Amino acid sequence: MDKDNFPRERLVKFGPQNLKDYELLAILLRTGTKEMPVLELAKEILKLHPLDRFQTVTVGDLLKIKGISHAKATTIVASLELSRRILDKPQNILPVIDSAKAAVAVCPELANSKREKLVALYLNASSCLIHKEVITIGTLDKMLVNPRDVLEPAIRYLSGFIIILHNHPAGNLEPSGEDLEFTKNLQKGAKILGLELLDHVLVTADDFRSILTD
Repeated sequence: MDKDNFPRERLVKFGPQNLKDYELLAILLRTGTKEMPVLELAKEILKLHPLDRFQTVTVGDLLKIKGISHAKATTIVASLELSRRILDKPQNILPVIDSAKAAVAVCPELANSKREKLVALYLNASSCLIHKEVITIGTLDKMLVNPRDVLEPAIRYLSGFIIILHNHPAGNLEPSGEDLEFTKNLQKGAKILGLELLDHVLVTADDFRSILTD
């Protein structure tokens, strides 16, 4: 049998969102019985307990099904309880990054770094931070970075807006020629991809400034 038809292998290859309900359940079951393969057993469970009512299934309900052992039943019920707790837990509110000051606040590591670092913040259309990534770490006064290193995560995380920050460990808030050239090239590259570079912020131990808005 082609391994691509096995639910575990399909999950790894295609992602859990692309598996059918019974395939996900089959992964929890792990094995079937001599009379019924695991995928068929999973289908039988969902036939008796459809997905819209599956959250209320109990160990006793599952043990009534031929081929469901105590271990299988408790695994399923435990996974249902875990999913309930995840859904009930308040979700962290994404920070809004609507200024250079707000951007610096989520990158406290830059102020005291002894080496130059470039950090990119990826925002959604509401200016909420959806991903933060250290793009590169350089020496005391130099970094090697290509605009595509900043743009690739934006595509990966479905972000349309980018803010980049980098520190000057020597304490100088004046952008270098390389800083200005990189900002210009990054703006051009972002525009080609339908993205927008909102700001490039320089950070020192005591202060910060924006290349684009100051």
